[in-house]
Amino acid sequence: MAAQQGHLQAQLKLALMYQQGTGVEPDPAEAAQWYALAAEGGSAQASYILALMYERGQGVAADPARAAMLTALLDGRALPAGELAHAAGVTAQTAGTHLAKLLEGGLLLLETEGRHRYYRLAGAHVAQALEHLAAIGPAGTARRPVLSAKARELGF
Repeated sequence: MAAQQGHLQAQLKLALMYQQGTGVEPDPAEAAQWYALAAEGGSAQASYILALMYERGQGVAADPARAAMLTALLDGRALPAGELAHAAGVTAQTAGTHLAKLLEGGLLLLETEGRHRYYRLAGAHVAQALEHLAAIGPAGTARRPVLSAKARELGF
């Protein structure tokens, strides 16, 4: 099957079929899996639809912590898990689980520098999807660490 071989359009079509129940029993969880594969392949449309599904809890569990982590990354920076955990108001262990799911879903990229691991949005298509979601949904705020006077002076 073309979708299993990585063909983006086939993955999108199959996801839509499962989402709408066209020719198959409706299965939002299966639709989310196909959208995630297409998003990993670089499909902006799949990233957008998958983000909507996360926000609405369709086929995936709606999760404010994941949304907060993604929001914290919208400025384009790569951040360590500890900062993302703080932004989401969760423990480091919980953040690690969420980050693994976001990586698996194609929404994040992992960068390593020595023993340090940094997470960033997987691309402009993910940022665009999040911005579209922010325009239609209630605004959430990401928590930021308290900055020292020197850091504030430098504009961080």
